[in-house]
Amino acid sequence: MSVGEFRRLLTEDGRTEVIANHTGLDPERVKRIDRLGQPWPLGLPDGLGQECANEGINRVEALAALNPLLDMELAEREAKGGDVEPNPAVAEYIEKVGSLSGEEEETIWRVFGGVLEYYKRLNALVKEEAERRGRAYEQK
Repeated sequence: MSVGEFRRLLTEDGRTEVIANHTGLDPERVKRIDRLGQPWPLGLPDGLGQECANEGINRVEALAALNPLLDMELAEREAKGGDVEPNPAVAEYIEKVGSLSGEEEETIWRVFGGVLEYYKRLNALVKEEAERRGRAYEQK
């Protein structure tokens, strides 16, 4: 991972690029939907998002810690052909963003999937860097 790559991902343009690539939608359309959806419900257990905010814990770090659970859930969904009932609160949120944006709910679900992909990519880069630093420390 390069510092430049990581910094780029932390910009709105970098985020939009990842989501647009994931969805196949026009970047300006993605940016508009993404802005309307922020903050997206990212699967943090009920109350944990607020608890993180109260304790000053970064949401990305909290998500990174929960990444193995997210991977298990996504694997379960894929094994069932994606045919798993979504969290009712997330489904309601997707409907709200669809209403605000004038977009079909299917499109909002695609963008939400792109948002999740963005955080998975960020997390993978952080893990890669942590492993690299760990190996460098062990060699000392």
